[in-house]
Amino acid sequence: MIATAHQPAFMPWLGLLHKIASSDVFISWDDVQAEDSGFENRQEVYTATGRQWLTVPIRKNRELKIRELAVVNQQPWARKHWRTIELAYSGAPFWHVHSQFLRWVYDQEWLSLVDLNGAILDYLLVQFKIRGPRFLKLSDLKLPKPAPPAVPIPLSADQHPVAVPAHVSIANQTIIAACRSVGANKYIFGGLGNGYADRLAFLAAGIEPMVQSYEPVPYRQMQHGVFEPRLWAFDLLLNVERDRAIEVMVAGGRVDRMK
Repeated sequence: MIATAHQPAFMPWLGLLHKIASSDVFISWDDVQAEDSGFENRQEVYTATGRQWLTVPIRKNRELKIRELAVVNQQPWARKHWRTIELAYSGAPFWHVHSQFLRWVYDQEWLSLVDLNGAILDYLLVQFKIRGPRFLKLSDLKLPKPAPPAVPIPLSADQHPVAVPAHVSIANQTIIAACRSVGANKYIFGGLGNGYADRLAFLAAGIEPMVQSYEPVPYRQMQHGVFEPRLWAFDLLLNVERDRAIEVMVAGGRVDRMK
């Protein structure tokens, strides 16, 4: 069984959808702190003047987990987002297919960021016909608290350095525990996984680490100019017929054994 995970993302890109489609179990990584430069509350769209960020204002501090992040509705973010999207995409070939859902999203008063992101992801999974994986939340798995990595004991000047055994990071411990909890024997990391995944620790735990690579396949975008990759997934849906959009999404990615 193949598992993968990702933080709840606002208006996710095609790479996340491909990673979910490649798995049997998808875990929403909601019980961790938000990244300062993450995509939990922002994403890029393509306008007549180029790429533009859509950002959902949130109450954020280092003590809060992603599942605890609240949307700041005192700011007119929804109206600004909708106006940007409407101006940029109302002339797109398949605007009439998806604009009703987007209008609905921005007509709601969302209190929780994960609820907003979850509603958007649910719609995209249907549109891209991703029906296979089970969907779970990290916060619902009730995993045991990981052990903090040991701190080496300082040596005095007259002592020789000693070999310090490798310690599995908290992040790797959590992923391994999540895989065991759902019965997965393979786990798909995103492209950045090569930088932090402890491959040997996963293999020792009986879990084969995999890594996804994703390079968006060019498609016809309504705006003229050079193809702009890595935008919100709706850029593809609004510009390309759905069956072709699915082919484009799938063709951009691959999953290999981590080396």
